[in-house]
Amino acid sequence: MRRRMNGTRLTLLLILVGAVSGPALMALAEDYQAIPGLSAKDRVILATNMVQQGQCTNGLVELLEATKQLPDDEALVRLKGICETELLRPEAKDTIMKWLTLAPQTHPERAKMLALLAKTQASKEDPTEWLLVPSGEFEMGAEGGPAHTDEAPKHRVFLDAFYIAKYEVTNHQYLTFVKSAGHRAPENEDPKFSIWRAGAMLDGVGELPVINVSWDDAAAFCKWTGGRLPTEAESK
Repeated sequence: MRRRMNGTRLTLLLILVGAVSGPALMALAEDYQAIPGLSAKDRVILATNMVQQGQCTNGLVELLEATKQLPDDEALVRLKGICETELLRPEAKDTIMKWLTLAPQTHPERAKMLALLAKTQASKEDPTEWLLVPSGEFEMGAEGGPAHTDEAPKHRVFLDAFYIAKYEVTNHQYLTFVKSAGHRAPENEDPKFSIWRAGAMLDGVGELPVINVSWDDAAAFCKWTGGRLPTEAESK
């Protein structure tokens, strides 16, 4: 995330960061094998715990194995849809649609699953291209000369590998988020600097980086996409 001041106007350009378990790392599932000897019910329980710990990639492996015995189990199909959406798998929409036919209209998770269904469509309309940043160490901070006091002291920082979006988030991508999640549209304190009117953006700005969003707005967008904002070290 970068900040730029223009008078009293604050511009925020979003950079989306994917965790190591993010969509571009689905290949890691090849390193995980379903545990032999478990019943399908036990696999669902195991996968549930994995998902709660952020291990959607491995959890999906167990769910796919359990599906062989329980293809129409409501809890299994729901969890599978959650994992596939988190990992941006193309079959996520069909899985959620199947769950919607299996689950009763009064199911307490129905609203959440409908929100995920909207997210699967958004991911097709606005695909994110990811770049791998390898793990490694670098020198962070500055001392002396033009450096600010809060930049000192220089120190070595090690970062684990992570994926980061290749391009800044566009107004069109943010509009999809606003419509799907019911989030507020960007605003500027001075209306003449705003490129949004009545919750919709002006013509011709769809591919430009989104502006006039707060830190909370940026964090909400990233959470909606399954990513997060970069840390200070990751943004260097």
